[in-house]
Amino acid sequence: SETPSAFPSEMPSAHPSSAPSRFPSVMPSAMPSAEPSEILSAEPTFYPSPSATMLPTEFLTAAPSTFPSMEPSEMPSTEPTRYPSANESAAPTTALSVLDSEILYCPEADGTRVECDCPGSDPDWKQWDNATPGLTGGEYVESAQFADDGRIIGSWEISAKIWEVEDSECGALVDTEDTDVDEYYLNSDEECDWAPYIANSWATLPDGTSYSRMIDLAIQDTQELCANCGRGNVKAYARTQIVLDEAATTTFSFAADGGGAVWVNGVRQTTQNACGNVDPNNANHIATEFTVQLLNGYNDIRVQVRDDNGSNEGFGFTLKVLTQGVLDNFDV
Repeated sequence: SETPSAFPSEMPSAHPSSAPSRFPSVMPSAMPSAEPSEILSAEPTFYPSPSATMLPTEFLTAAPSTFPSMEPSEMPSTEPTRYPSANESAAPTTALSVLDSEILYCPEADGTRVECDCPGSDPDWKQWDNATPGLTGGEYVESAQFADDGRIIGSWEISAKIWEVEDSECGALVDTEDTDVDEYYLNSDEECDWAPYIANSWATLPDGTSYSRMIDLAIQDTQELCANCGRGNVKAYARTQIVLDEAATTTFSFAADGGGAVWVNGVRQTTQNACGNVDPNNANHIATEFTVQLLNGYNDIRVQVRDDNGSNEGFGFTLKVLTQGVLDNFDV
């Protein structure tokens, strides 16, 4: 029964502009009470359009006083954030803590070992050559990287720590999945973690060793010429790099005295778990072949060898290239 004059005018001019770019979408009851002319005259700078947020120059020119006064030297650095390299991030902290909790030992001239900070750089690590006193027999080829039968004999580095491990049955000497310690040595390039192999470039070892054609980790451990002197229940890691002029599919043969594993460019290629022997004339000789695509340039080779449970035996490995003609493009 109310008169029409009690209702707001339906004329469009009586309402504020409904341009969505100037005002938020709200129910009419939420609109401020104001004359249309007051609303239309208000400059909605505090409601920037969606596109305005993408153009900082509009804000700089529209309201420079809203930005703090700052000298150029006070501005935040625009240097890009540095992310760790793959090598830096690959080694898990659990592996690092495992190593940090262990004592590393350096060899002394009399064959004993003392605690040291950086065994990989210790000058007392021995490296035999053909002029080393007391060595007879064997075949030393200066700067040789491969023996005639394709064995890699040059440029090996051995883990500075020889790890003591628990008894394990033949057939279960080596973990089939990478452990924290495996991961650490797969990614470690720390000088302190590695020591030069005592018999680099010896195609056949001097007289008085367990088997003359292997990388002998027992003589590395003792730093002395000895035969069947593995301590038993120990493991060690070794590394080298192969450099190719061009990519090549290559077959390797790996043998360990007791068990071991090989990784090429970070990928496990073979695991040998039996209590094997590196001498082909031994009844327990086991050699595992694997084929891998090597890259043009550097290829990283890492080996783990785990000795058998008993002491006074051999401890080492052989790794040889079987693919004919590939060695012509190799260096290590």
